[in-house]
Amino acid sequence: MGHVPIPIDMTAEQYIETKILHYRYIRYWVIAGVVVLLCAIAAWTYIEKAKTDTVNAQNVNRIEGHITNEINRAVDLLKNPSGEQVLCELERQSDITKKMAFMAYEDGNKAYQNNFFSLAIEHFQKALDLMKIPSFYFALGNSYYVTSNYGAAMVNYNAALSLYEKDFDCKRSERRKFEANTLGNIGLIYSAKGDLDNALKYLQNSKALFVYIGASDQIKIVKRAIDKIQSKTDG
Repeated sequence: MGHVPIPIDMTAEQYIETKILHYRYIRYWVIAGVVVLLCAIAAWTYIEKAKTDTVNAQNVNRIEGHITNEINRAVDLLKNPSGEQVLCELERQSDITKKMAFMAYEDGNKAYQNNFFSLAIEHFQKALDLMKIPSFYFALGNSYYVTSNYGAAMVNYNAALSLYEKDFDCKRSERRKFEANTLGNIGLIYSAKGDLDNALKYLQNSKALFVYIGASDQIKIVKRAIDKIQSKTDG
């Protein structure tokens, strides 16, 4: 390599000091550039994470909103039988079994109302193990329905229907109401699964029963569900 001449207006010491300052200046800007780059990477990572967190939160909110809307839309259909109705259905059973089954149902209904659906399922199943009555099947079906376990919900709703068709000593209008609720909920399950023909069939049967017993609020709920499905089929 060739020798770089020292400027004529500088001594060797001045030239060396200038070079040292020059290299320090370069090193400063290199370090500053690296720091800026690292800050930019950190900022980009934070922004991307924030975007991901936002998307995840939106997805969770969308799912929760869907579940809430489903529950709100069918809140009357998904309301479990009253204690009076259950006791009426249990009337023919022995006192000990009746008491245990009723307590299990009450515990399940309390869990259901507080959105502890897994716990509700356990209690309703315990009640069913003690006694097979339509209200227990209906309540268990509701718990499976709101957790989107449509297969299990359908099994329990159909079991409730088969028992509602039998004679009970309970008030006929109440029995008809829960039979109509069950038909409506089965219709909503078919709708969620995309089987609109069966959805309409069950919802129309539900509406007919509600008309028969004069349940105006439930008629409106079922009619809205029917109109929504018919708008899809017409479109």
